[in-house]
Amino acid sequence: MGMKKNMLLYTQIGNCLFNLNFFQRHQEPGPNGCINWTAGRHRQGYGMCGGIKVDTKKRFMTVAHRIAAMVKYRRELTHDEFVIHNCPQHNNLCVNPDHLIIGDYAKKTQVMIQAGRINTKRTGKRHIPCQKQNRKYRRTEEEIRWLRGANSKEIAERFGIERIRAGSWRLAAIVGYKWLDNPDRLPDDSKRKKAIWKSKKA
Repeated sequence: MGMKKNMLLYTQIGNCLFNLNFFQRHQEPGPNGCINWTAGRHRQGYGMCGGIKVDTKKRFMTVAHRIAAMVKYRRELTHDEFVIHNCPQHNNLCVNPDHLIIGDYAKKTQVMIQAGRINTKRTGKRHIPCQKQNRKYRRTEEEIRWLRGANSKEIAERFGIERIRAGSWRLAAIVGYKWLDNPDRLPDDSKRKKAIWKSKKA
């Protein structure tokens, strides 16, 4: 009985149920005409809101701006339909339907290029992942750069760990943290391994 009573609070859009009263309560006006989501958010900076699947009765989480688009167009979106922010400053928390457009992956990439949020030969601009803005990292930028340029023996001695683990730390520092530029010079053994990998691939 309690479950059925709670279901009356939800509005059905396609195969999804959303509590639109909750959704509307957690919005506030922002600059440039944006309407910012004030409840839970993803670590990448996007607003998050829950829903229920009609067929399975299972709860799920999705980005708040996707729900805003579903409410605007009064239909459920397919998996290959992307809800794209078209705000002046690409505000990830914006749920203003007028600042949202629906498009495929090509359209999403086009908007990101125009906003300067992705690397292209045409724009020469570099995409800065949202993680850098919204996450606290375990290591400082100086430590990450040092890990990239050091060899596994140096890392093992500095942190008191095994060389196998040290090698993993160095690899993670090199391939991760895309918001940091790669060092000008990698250790000799990294160059050697890269050359071996390229020869095997050829």
